[in-house]
Amino acid sequence: MANTNQYYVALDDQVFGPYSLDEVSNLGLLPDTLVSRADSEWTNASEMPELRYLFNSTSQHAHIPLYDNQRLIYKQKRKAALIGVLTLG
Repeated sequence: MANTNQYYVALDDQVFGPYSLDEVSNLGLLPDTLVSRADSEWTNASEMPELRYLFNSTSQHAHIPLYDNQRLIYKQKRKAALIGVLTLG
């Protein structure tokens, strides 16, 4: 039986994990970062009920710049930070 308390994160065709809920909550995920529990399909982090609070209007992660080029820069910086955390993990 799969451990449903383990989470996996997919970035740039690589899978990282397993992580506990606390660990995955602290990775600085973007709303569209793909996440999966050990027993489920891949979904955007913002669609996973236990992670939705990370993306509410009072969350530090909720602010995404308005312009597309700024959004791309923001996402690249967040992914770089996430990859750094994952590789040091």
